[in-house]
Amino acid sequence: MLSRMNPPSADHAPAPARLRRPVGQIALLGAVLIGAVLLLGACGADGTDEAGDTPDQALPTISSTGEGVPSLPLDGTIWTLISMTANEHVSPVPEGVTSTLLIRPGHQGMTVRSGCNSFGPSFGHGDDDTATEGTLAIGGGPITTMACGTDATRVERHVTNVISGFVDYTIDGTTLTLTDGGLGLTYTGT
Repeated sequence: MLSRMNPPSADHAPAPARLRRPVGQIALLGAVLIGAVLLLGACGADGTDEAGDTPDQALPTISSTGEGVPSLPLDGTIWTLISMTANEHVSPVPEGVTSTLLIRPGHQGMTVRSGCNSFGPSFGHGDDDTATEGTLAIGGGPITTMACGTDATRVERHVTNVISGFVDYTIDGTTLTLTDGGLGLTYTGT
């Protein structure tokens, strides 16, 4: 549709690219906002509907702070590594090294940036898993093989040692903790 329009005249310059939005995106955004307003309007001030029932889709509100911070979902959240644990000794991730974990929504795969290389291991959930705790059974998968600096190599070794086999997870608010015996990884989610 835009290709059929006449080019703008010199006295009527087009809006900068960052300000232009395709009509479909604007319509979708409007529909989402209207839906959110309608959904919130159907709930009471305490998060219940008119019958006093809590919606089934409500997120768990588990937090070590006791402030009722909703826990992020395991799937679909980008988890960024903030510390590594080995036999109760906690080390922060070195400056300049980034390691992330993403379980794609619907359990459609896992992507791990281990500090230098990336890999996509196979995985499955345990039968007793909940939204905030459980066990992942993690198998092998393709991995890149770039040379890494000393700090990145240390982080990568720790990440790959934890993210294999049976790994326990807990989510508390925006914090994901993965543990495998005496080894652990602590992530923050966005």
